[in-house]
This record gives sequence, C-alpha cells and structure tokens, in this order.
Amino acid sequence: MVKPISTVAVLVISLSLVSCMRMNRRSEDSAELSKRNTLKEMNALFQKRDFEGVLSMEESFFKGEEVVTHGPEAELILGRSYLEIGKCDSAIDKFDHAIIALKSNHSPIVAEAFFFKGICEENLGNVSKSVASFLDAKLRRNSLQEIIKRAVLPARLAAAYARAGNFAESKKYRIIADSEYARLRKVVKVEKSNDEWLYWMGGMGPLEYHSSNFEPAAEAFRGSQAYLRQVVDLESSPFAERAADDLISQYQRIWAAIESVPLDNNPEDKILALSRQQERQKEMAEVFLDLLLDVEKYNITDVTTPQTQRVSRVVSDYKEKATRIYYNRPVYEGLTEQAKKREGLKRDGRVVDPSGQLETKPWLDRKLPDKKAERDSKNKKDK
Repeated sequence: MVKPISTVAVLVISLSLVSCMRMNRRSEDSAELSKRNTLKEMNALFQKRDFEGVLSMEESFFKGEEVVTHGPEAELILGRSYLEIGKCDSAIDKFDHAIIALKSNHSPIVAEAFFFKGICEENLGNVSKSVASFLDAKLRRNSLQEIIKRAVLPARLAAAYARAGNFAESKKYRIIADSEYARLRKVVKVEKSNDEWLYWMGGMGPLEYHSSNFEPAAEAFRGSQAYLRQVVDLESSPFAERAADDLISQYQRIWAAIESVPLDNNPEDKILALSRQQERQKEMAEVFLDLLLDVEKYNITDVTTPQTQRVSRVVSDYKEKATRIYYNRPVYEGLTEQAKKREGLKRDGRVVDPSGQLETKPWLDRKLPDKKAERDSKNKKDK
C-alpha cells in the first residue's frame, strides 16, 4: 500500500520548486542583463567607428544560450560593421539572420537590414538583388528614420536603377530624393550629425559608361555628384575621403568611356570611321565638361581640405583633357592635297594607302559653348 505524502513533504517540495524557479529566473535575468550590456558596448564602439572592436564581441555575445531578445539588433550592428570594412558577403549573412529572426514586417531592424543589404549587393555588383532589397526596404519605409524614408532610400533606388540601365525609373526616384532632401534641409542643417546619410544619397557604386548609354548614365550621375561633393567639404567627416574616392572613380570611368569610343566596322572607309568616332567623342566630352562645371557649384564651405584639393585637381585635369578633345580638328578638315590623295578623299572616302599619315594645315581654336548659360536661358524661357 502506497503511503500518502504528508503535508510537510508537499510543502518542502513546493518550496524547493519555487526556490529553483527563482534561481533560474535570477540566472536568466543575469544573462539578459549581460547581453544588454554587451549590446550597449557594441553600439558605443560602432558610434566611435571602431568596427573591428564591434566584431571582436560577436563570439562573446552569441556564446551560451540562444539569444532571442537582442539577437537581431546585434546582427544588424555586426552587419553594418562588416559593411564598413568592406566584407559585404559577411554583412549580408548578418542582415539575413536579423530579417529571418524577426517575423514582423514593421520592425525598424528589418527595414534597416534590407536597406543596408541593398548597399552590400550593389557593392558586390548584384544589380537586380540590390534593387530588390531596396524595394523590400521601401515596403517597410514607415519603420525607417525620416531622412532615410523620404530622401536616402529614393536616392539609392535612383542609383540602383541607373546601374540596371533603367534610366527612366532612376530619374523618377532622383526627383523624389532631391525634392524631399531640399525640404528636410530647411529643418535639419547639413553638418557632421547627418553626413552619413548625405554620403549614402550620393553613393551609387561603379556605373558603367559607354558610347551607347553615355548621356543618360552621365545625367544619372549628375544627381549623385551633387551630394558627394558636399560631403567632401565636411573636413571632420569620416565619409569625406570616401566621397572624394567615389567622385574620382566615376570621373575615371567617364573618361575611359570617352577614350574608348569604337570605330565603325567598315575598315575600308577610314576617314568616315575616324570622323564619326571623333564626333562622338566630342559630344561625350561636351557632356563631361558640363558635369565638371556643374559640380563646382556644390561647395558648401570655403575651407580647403586635402580632399577638396584632391577633387579640385582631378576636376581641373579632366576639364583640360575634355576641352582638348572638344577642340580637336576634324579629320576631314585641313588636310594637305597630298594627304587627300593618299587617303582617297577624292574617291568617296575609299582608302588608297591605309598606312599613310594625315598631313594637316594649322588649326584655329574655337570658343567652347557655354552649356550652363544655354540651360539657364532655356529655363527662363520655360518659365
């Protein structure tokens, strides 16, 4: 016969269970407090831009029991730290972990994770994935900070669509970004506190320029360079050097496209092929000159810094090179009679001796057209 458990025994067991539960709760509370403190340290290091310091805490944060409460927030900070040091693949892994862990579409962490994932995909050259990530962030835009939601995200979409070759969509989002940023500037002064978002508004990754897409691609970059140039002027900003690098990189790509305009496929029609190549280079050089003249009006301070000097030197150098191309003598003008005969100009452009040099007469410089004045005049008429 089983003896009944005495009241005292039941009381002892109950007290033991309560004691164990309290000990477990205290242990859980202690672990939770430790995670919160670690997260605060990670945030502090991130604000100081000590990204290696943030990443050094990853193992200790996730060590032990599964982290639920603060895990996604830590993943976001870790992902942004990986992005800052250029490890985009690792950053994407962290952003994906944060997105998967939080099922809520309205979480600011998820919205930011999609936004920064889009930047990572862009840096890796995954154009379609970057567009998709930015659109995912757009679906959750109400969870983003005001400046990201209204200005920075549209600017990133404009850049992503430009890289995808969809210049119509790019222009649409650039107009939204510019107008919203102008409105926000009346409330928030452009200074060190928001230089990061100003930089992200201008960044667009390596855009491909070639003869067939040059004008729309250059126009897409025109909107970006305005913001990058303003960041260059912020002397104490950690983004000033990156903005200068981005500007110079785009100018190098533009110049490479001008230099590499292909010849027509017909090898016999040498003069016509050279003439068309030269005319296209002249058109592209004119667009480039207009861009270079345009960027100079975005200086926001009179302070001269190493980055402003570096950008100014590059701009000056490319202005000189582009002007030289614009002033180049047409290949069919100023040739001597001997050159005309050798190149077959009197026989409809047929080449007699393809190895011959083109002797030329002296050429007089012409005045470069003032594209800015033309544009301003047109705007006045439209008004």
